[in-house]
Amino acid sequence: MGALLDFGKFWMYDKYYLTNGAGYPWPAYFSTTKVTFEMFHYFGDPTTEIWTSLPETLNVTHSDTIFTGPSVVSATAMSGGAPVESVLVCLMNDEIYERDYTNAEGEVTFSCSTTIEGDLYVTATKHNYRPYQGLITIVEFPFISGDANGDSLIDIADVVFLINYLFLNGPPPYPLDAGNCNCDGVIDIADVVYLINYLFIDGPVPDCP
Repeated sequence: MGALLDFGKFWMYDKYYLTNGAGYPWPAYFSTTKVTFEMFHYFGDPTTEIWTSLPETLNVTHSDTIFTGPSVVSATAMSGGAPVESVLVCLMNDEIYERDYTNAEGEVTFSCSTTIEGDLYVTATKHNYRPYQGLITIVEFPFISGDANGDSLIDIADVVFLINYLFLNGPPPYPLDAGNCNCDGVIDIADVVYLINYLFIDGPVPDCP
């Protein structure tokens, strides 16, 4: 149905807007063509974009992969090697729905957070540009068991971090499993003791999946 409606729009454009379009003997009637285009739009397929010039291609670049948890996603829209301003970019899955327009450099940045692994859909649209559709894959945030503060090391700083979390309302480990040193599924003083044993008394290595 959409293709048929588009054909009708171009037929009207060719015959009634272009002066003697395709050799037809009648003059151009812009007002008639405009009204007809709008009728096709409002009473036809309302999702069909009415292009008013030859549509250009949007080239959108963004991350291929992000991790669960807080993330920053940036996208850049280009066309013909030049940045495109005011492109509406949208990120969406079952937890995320973010949208914003690109700036003069064709860039837009989102701060978002998700716990769901899988696909994050990316769309970019602007009048007289072909819409862009893409995907970002969300994967589980990598962590080291015992690395409670997320600095990629297991040391006394992680012991202090866990104590602050448990007793002084400090921030939680991210992800929480990073602080579950003894693999019992609960973060408590036993994990602090386990970590101290590992660091100073040759105890077993934290190795929870």
